[in-house]
Parts: sequence; structure tokens; C-alpha cells
Amino acid sequence: MTDGTATIRVDRLVHQGMGLGRVGGKVWLVPFTAPGDLVTAVPERVHRGHVEGRLVRVLEEGPDRVPPPCPWYGECGGCHLQHLREERQPVHKAEVLRDVLARIGHVEAPTPVVRSGAPWHWRGRIEVHGEDPKGRWRIGFFRRGSQALVEVQDCPIAHQVLGALIGQLPAALDGMPVQGPVTLELVLGEDGRVVAVIRGGIPDPHRVAEGLLRLPSVRGALVRHRGAWVTSGAWEVKVPTDDGTGGQTLVPTDPRGFSQAHLDLNPALARRVRELAEAAGGCRVLELHAGSGNLTLPLALAGATVTAVEVNGEAARMAARETAARGLEVRWVPLAVESLPARPDLLEGQEVLVMDPPRTGLGTGLARFLAALPVDRVVWVSCDPAPLARDLRPFLEGPFRIDALEMWDLFPQTFHLETLVRLRRRP
Repeated sequence: MTDGTATIRVDRLVHQGMGLGRVGGKVWLVPFTAPGDLVTAVPERVHRGHVEGRLVRVLEEGPDRVPPPCPWYGECGGCHLQHLREERQPVHKAEVLRDVLARIGHVEAPTPVVRSGAPWHWRGRIEVHGEDPKGRWRIGFFRRGSQALVEVQDCPIAHQVLGALIGQLPAALDGMPVQGPVTLELVLGEDGRVVAVIRGGIPDPHRVAEGLLRLPSVRGALVRHRGAWVTSGAWEVKVPTDDGTGGQTLVPTDPRGFSQAHLDLNPALARRVRELAEAAGGCRVLELHAGSGNLTLPLALAGATVTAVEVNGEAARMAARETAARGLEVRWVPLAVESLPARPDLLEGQEVLVMDPPRTGLGTGLARFLAALPVDRVVWVSCDPAPLARDLRPFLEGPFRIDALEMWDLFPQTFHLETLVRLRRRP
């Protein structure tokens, strides 16, 4: 190491897409590196046990390194793994999953089954940011590690409709003043058209909505203005999910709420949740963080009786209308899952627990409470392995064991991964 610069051979990838190597016994974590790379890096943050470095130069390329196709890669903060061969990304992510479960949760996990899909143009919803510092709209993504805007005209992981729309937004919004930063979430429906959800400093929401609706690919807009939503056009979005038999059906969703971004893989994920839950006639399922019914609908269509808990009242109402119209056995409960201990009526007689918590996970207290429920099996969808590893411990220290573990690459080109795990009660 000279003047702070270190030469590092990258051994493997770890959580958040960092390449790990060692210099003089000290662990270095360097983004945008690949296993086998020989690189130079400078320290950005020095911790007691490791150094977070900034990549300076790649001296030798590892076997998995490829040129990233996006001209904004490394500057835009959205992607982290475009420099890795697309077919190798899921393999590395599965290794990261096992490492995180072991390191944080002390979980001896089986080798995960890997599920992956289209590596490009997969994203069915994107969030872009806008500003007009000189009276001209600029649209893009945040720079890595900051809220500075990187202006872009396309995005190779966005669905082609969304990618094309990014480049059309500045002209559509030209001349419309803003009062501070603006966020535009673009949500694609099964009909190939887009609903725009706009938040931020918009003094004239009707004018902005009219400008967006002039674009052929946009069919609806929701603009947050003075604490209320101004709606224009057709804003309900339908996305594909499993139909309870292995085919597909559509579930209406509120574009302001959560939905899986990888539209092609979502029905397969929902189907696998249904299979692992062993949902069938007479099966009683307690589903937490049910959203708009992406998993609820397949479970109920397969014959299960579902109690679906969702704190977002609008999402729960929309889903309740859909399941009622189909004549399904679903009880929708607009409730924060943290309030479950006060609702024993929701817990009686349940056989299966299905969960799809937010990125922050359950939290230790709720995990302990749920681990004590007398269910036979738990089917758990997680979008961050670190909270999952923490929250698994009360279950595994109690009566459950891991019966199935799968890594779903719902976020190609990024370090994010989805985990599907089934826990079964020990005999």
C-alpha cells in the first residue's frame, strides 16, 4: 500500500455486491469488482474489521468480468453488477445468501435452489427523479451514494416501454414549474401502458397530469398535492400472478403501493409460494403483508381459506373487492402486523403462515411471537437476506427447521435478491 492505495485480489462477492479481498490480513470491500480481479483501490471508510474501498483501476480481469452495456453504469446508483456475466450473477447471489444466513443468523442453510429470468428489460416499475434548475426539465436517477441527479435517456433493466418513456418525459413536462425535487414512479400494467405516480413540489398537478397523458404509453396519473391525490385517466394497474393451477390471472393493484417489479417472474414466484404452502381445499392460511393480493389470490384460488393482513387500507379494500367478486374464502384485515398479539381471533386454527415482509424484515419481537404460533409450516418471502437471517433465529431455535430454500433473482444487474424459504415444524 502506497499513499493509501492498495492492490487487492478479489476472492468473492459479499452482501451488497462488494468484492472481498485481503491486504496484509485486512479485509477490503470494493464495489464494481468481480471474483478473480486484481485491482487497485483507495480507502473511503475504515472500520475496525474492514476497509470500504473505491475502485481505482482493474489490473487483471477475473473470468466473470464483462464490459457493462449501460453508459451511465457506475455513475447512476441503480445497478451494481452489470460488470458480471449475466449467467453468473445468480450463482454469486446464492453464495451471498448462504454467507449472510451463516454470518448474521448462524444458520446452517442448505444450498439454495436458484431461480432466474430475463436479465435485461425486466423491470415493470421504476422510480425516476426530476428537476428544472434552469427552466429545463432534467430526468434521471440518483448518483450512487447521494441525491445528486444523473440525467439519463433510457435504462437497460427497465421494460422497453418504460425505458422509452424516460427519454420522452422532459419534453412532455417542459415549461411546467416545480417547487423542489420531484419523484415520478412509472408503473407498467399488463396492457403495456403506464400509470405515473408523482410526488414532490408540483404547484399545478392538473397541468402535469395533462402533459403526461399526452404521451401514448401513459394512461393514468396520480399527483400528490397538498396532502391529497389528484387522479387523472385510468390509474388502476393489473399485474399477472398465478391462477391457483399453474396458469396466470390478473390481480388489480394500486400503483402507489407495493408490487413485484419483475413481471415475468412474479407468477412463477406466486405459484411456488402456493406449492410450498400446500394450499388446497380446507387449508387455513394466515398471510401477513398481503398487499393487493398477489399471493393471496393464488392461495385462495387453490381452495385455501385465507386471513390476509395488510396495513395499507386502500390496497386491502381493492383486494377485498377482487376476491369477493371471485367468490373466494378470504378475510381481509386492515391491520399492522405488529398488532397481531392483540388479535388472538385471527390466529385460531391457522395451519400455514405466509409472509412477505418489507425490506426491514419482521423485527426480533414480532419474529419471536410468530415463531410461537402453532402452525405446521411457514412460507416466507424476503427481499433482504440480512433481516431474514436475524428474524429466522427464533424460528430455528424453536420448533422449526428449514425445509426448502430458494434464491430468486428478481433484480438482475443489482445486488438485491429475493429469498423464498419454507420452515416446517419438527416431528
